[in-house]
Amino acid sequence: DYSYGEDFSVSFEGSYIGPDQLEEGDILSLQLIDNEIEDASIITEETEEKSVSGTKLNMTGDVGDFNPSENIDDPTHDPALIEHDGTYYVFSTGISRSEEDPGGIYVRKSEENLGGEWESMGEIEVPDWVMNYDWLENEGNPTHLWAPAVTEKDGTVYLYYAASQFGTNQSAIGVASTDDPSSLESWEDHGTVVESEEGDDYNAIDGSPVYADGQWWLTFGSHWEGVKLQALNDNMTEVEGEMHWLQDRNYEINAVEAPNIIERDGYYYLFTSWDTCCAGTDSTYKIAVGRSDSITGPYEDRDGTPLKGENDIQNGGTIILDTEDNQIG
Repeated sequence: DYSYGEDFSVSFEGSYIGPDQLEEGDILSLQLIDNEIEDASIITEETEEKSVSGTKLNMTGDVGDFNPSENIDDPTHDPALIEHDGTYYVFSTGISRSEEDPGGIYVRKSEENLGGEWESMGEIEVPDWVMNYDWLENEGNPTHLWAPAVTEKDGTVYLYYAASQFGTNQSAIGVASTDDPSSLESWEDHGTVVESEEGDDYNAIDGSPVYADGQWWLTFGSHWEGVKLQALNDNMTEVEGEMHWLQDRNYEINAVEAPNIIERDGYYYLFTSWDTCCAGTDSTYKIAVGRSDSITGPYEDRDGTPLKGENDIQNGGTIILDTEDNQIG
């Protein structure tokens, strides 16, 4: 990191950044991979907003593709990334097949770096509880598992995933664990972590673990009354205690989901996806953020507007990623 007043110049991918572009209190942050600059951003003292864009990694290998004209349907929806023992792993939503043979969470790995070569490993077997769950009649049972999230605790990798009847909140978040993510057969499933059904004000999908204040937590939610947060037990396999309500857009169609929380410099940043997914390039997905000095909230956007809209007041949220060409935010 370079601060205001220091003499420097940075050039990468045809871009130049120098001291004339910083004001007092600003920081220039550089991301290096294999000793080469991959990203550069100016972080302002007031907003911490990244105002200089870097470059995208050149991804190689089995990174996923969708080409109907060539009958290729190998997407990498909802990717979750982790590094374990020097190897990178990406987990993604399973390939949709049938109610009798639903697609399990798909796994890819790269033993070189984040750019690849990526290698497809295949899918983790769908656990028995998904096939035997109390699904609603006439709604269609799940044809694949969704929205993985992955973390590591004491050398064990935990994988959270969702099973749901699309368009309903008859849903559940499950978890599996392994000490060796390089082996698809090593995963041990622990059943459901949190469930929802008709009448609940939340939808138990899009679970994402986060460690804060000496405690592991799980944030989750989609539509209904938005995003929730609940503590995880020591085994990482069940939720316990109060369910906290973090975000509600307070629209009739409450299109907010896929929550993820990170901590930085004493603040917790809540990222969520808004609007329409799953409609190809007609999707209107975008990512918004707010922050709080407490993991349980309240969260506010850059302008100080609460993320939880109440009493007919719609919520805030600072958009940080929108659609660019055929890449949906």
